[in-house]
Amino acid sequence: MQDTRWLTPDALLRRLGLENITLSETDSTRIESALRIAQAEIETLTGRRYAPLMKTVVHWARPGDVMLALRDDLLELSSVRDADGVDYAIADITWHGGILCLPDGVQLPGGPVEIGGLWAFHPAPDQAFRDTEAVLASAADSADVTITLDDVDGADAWGDTPRVRIGHLIRIGDELLRVTAIAGDMLTVRRGENGTAPVDHAANAPILRYVPAYQAKSLALRLAAWLYREGEGEHGRAWPAGIDRGLAHLRRVTV
Repeated sequence: MQDTRWLTPDALLRRLGLENITLSETDSTRIESALRIAQAEIETLTGRRYAPLMKTVVHWARPGDVMLALRDDLLELSSVRDADGVDYAIADITWHGGILCLPDGVQLPGGPVEIGGLWAFHPAPDQAFRDTEAVLASAADSADVTITLDDVDGADAWGDTPRVRIGHLIRIGDELLRVTAIAGDMLTVRRGENGTAPVDHAANAPILRYVPAYQAKSLALRLAAWLYREGEGEHGRAWPAGIDRGLAHLRRVTV
């Protein structure tokens, strides 16, 4: 399943100071709506995605090209195949600033180039998935929709607690999973999220959590909070000051 959410309701509730209040069904719906609209606006106006999606994007190369301008923001590279069906060693390929570079002495034959990986914008790709410092308490097969961790409530690698919340996008190996419910140390999850495939996982497999780009998260939460309060008539129609400036810093420049 493809789920483009990259913020959770609890993040907005904390910003609004409502995390310890039981909301009515109407207010819960307004929270979800404000988040959905804010995330969509940020993505549309910056030309970027902030939720990782596993996919293959076809690019076009001229004969002799040694680099390619990427058509989207690449978070993690998994495969490169040229028009002759040759697969390139990922360890030898680098990318930065929207440009993918082949190893010295390697040239593309021209034609379509299939680039596979996780696609999303993050200013520090190596920090996009944070170690929760929790592991699978027992093995999980590809059909399981509940998994058990050794400890849900402790602190993650950055000291945040709890390690996992409802709505979080977590990662085990190459699979992404969406947390839909928590009971003790047991998580109910949707498997194979955002283009990844459900697979078996061994006990003690580490649990990582996706952490969206901080500036995008901050802007989206600020806009979502304004949208939520807008329904109560606390604001006019103009966006909060600084939103446009923040969007300008995030906007993707196509090459």
